[in-house]
Amino acid sequence: MSDAERLLAQGANLPRAARAEFYLDALLERLPPPQITADRERLATAQQLAAELKQGDGEPLHSALPSSRHFEWQSAALRIALGTGEVVAAQRLADLEPLSREQAREVTLLRAALSERLGDHESAAKLLMEASTTPSVAMSERIWRSVARVDPRRLAVLASHAASAQERAWWSLALTQYEAFSTRKRLDAWRDWRETHRGHMASQTPPPDLEALRNARRGIRIALLVPLSGPLASAGQSIRDGFTAAYLMAGPGAEDALAVVDTARHGAVDAYRRAVARGAELVVGPLRKDAVAAIAALPPSVPTVALNAIDGRASRLVQLAYAIEDEATAIAQAIGAARLERVLLLGVSAAWSERAEGRLRTELGTLAEPPEIIDGGEVAGVRSVTGAVGEGLGVAASQARREELGRLLRRELVFAPWRRDDIDAIVALVGAAQMAALTPALDFHSARELPLYVPSTALRGVGLNRLRGVRACGVPWQPREPAIAGALRRSFSGTATVAALQALGVDAFRVGHRFVQPQRGALLPVVFGSTGTLTIGADLRVAREVHWSRVVNGRFEPWSPELDVAKH
Repeated sequence: MSDAERLLAQGANLPRAARAEFYLDALLERLPPPQITADRERLATAQQLAAELKQGDGEPLHSALPSSRHFEWQSAALRIALGTGEVVAAQRLADLEPLSREQAREVTLLRAALSERLGDHESAAKLLMEASTTPSVAMSERIWRSVARVDPRRLAVLASHAASAQERAWWSLALTQYEAFSTRKRLDAWRDWRETHRGHMASQTPPPDLEALRNARRGIRIALLVPLSGPLASAGQSIRDGFTAAYLMAGPGAEDALAVVDTARHGAVDAYRRAVARGAELVVGPLRKDAVAAIAALPPSVPTVALNAIDGRASRLVQLAYAIEDEATAIAQAIGAARLERVLLLGVSAAWSERAEGRLRTELGTLAEPPEIIDGGEVAGVRSVTGAVGEGLGVAASQARREELGRLLRRELVFAPWRRDDIDAIVALVGAAQMAALTPALDFHSARELPLYVPSTALRGVGLNRLRGVRACGVPWQPREPAIAGALRRSFSGTATVAALQALGVDAFRVGHRFVQPQRGALLPVVFGSTGTLTIGADLRVAREVHWSRVVNGRFEPWSPELDVAKH
């Protein structure tokens, strides 16, 4: 008999009011405080007890609880919902009526849990700081988990506008950790921060992730396997430049040793075996998908960060790939968050655009209220952009109606064809050439104010002066360029595609340093990458939550899809 079955049987013969209180007491015993993650078995028991409290003949059993216990029941039900992954309506939290200071604190913790569920880590962190009364490892861990996921582009601003010294110190801690390129540098930054913030709760009850840095290796022998000759030489050289820049940025304190091997010359498998035989403790590469599959089949004997993704998986093999599908997912999430009803979709005749469209349609189809997709078709070339936009916006249909009406009336009608006004946004899965012609086409059809969502491919090498208002995701190192990006730009000339590959090299260095450490858990700490927030999952695939930017006055500015939610 399970714990839930035993409890349900014990309370079955009690009077209704007593049974309701018995089940609520048992439920509360199995739920931890909101700042602590619930044990799965205990949470399952709590779920079954809550389900029983919601049952009844005519009225639910929880209605028999005394009014003084209504808050306990409502908050417990919310904690169970959040603990099981449900995104609860904010109104349910607003309806809670705390009767004491401790209950008011519990509401704050529940609001923080909801913010975490919605991916609003900044709000979650602030609410958790507000609810912190007594330092504890559990609360420090929870706060750090949210603080460490805040977009690093916001950290300096948050620190300067902090409501308290405690909050300011949390943001400065996150900033020092983000700026440290190696694990050893993170440890040094952590020690320096603690020395100057001895009274802070993170110093008194350190988050386990930061304390684990004490076990970090002093130096790592790294082998970078990329093609430096042959058809992929340009890509391999760009990745090498970014990786080497991160290696040098880590400084002498990291004590790493780096060897770069040309896989086009030696072959990926042979290069891998040689690197391991010469003492490599971390291998980064290879780049080609078939080469990654060959390394996975060996299998890898040391921690390895592949620069592409394959269908299978292997132990010790992290798969880091910047797929266009990640950006399509981000666009779909933005559309879903704004609850847009009709979206015009434009693409190009290219494999990557077709993959992005497939992912976009799949993700939109999973929404509770999927939008209608107006298929604008493929943009064949720059000259066809204006026609494609006009067709999708219904301008061509308006022109045809004018001509038909003129034929029936036997006179020429003078009015300008007008676009349909029921389209909420445009998604353009296009390249830079089509993007350069897209905004003038929108101006021509009086559709400039429609939100325009694009992936990073649309802005590679395009001047920003005519792209006012464009929402772009996954653009490397935007909207605020970090020091390493500036150093690469000054040292190497190249296209935006080169910059994207350099960014991949930088991120590979950071991910590799996280992966090689012995204290890693099933879900490793996040890495703030050049194009998004990276998390190494239990399956050793790197999940990418892309950053958003918006073009304002010819430059990138921070932007969030939530801004379109409020506007819509």
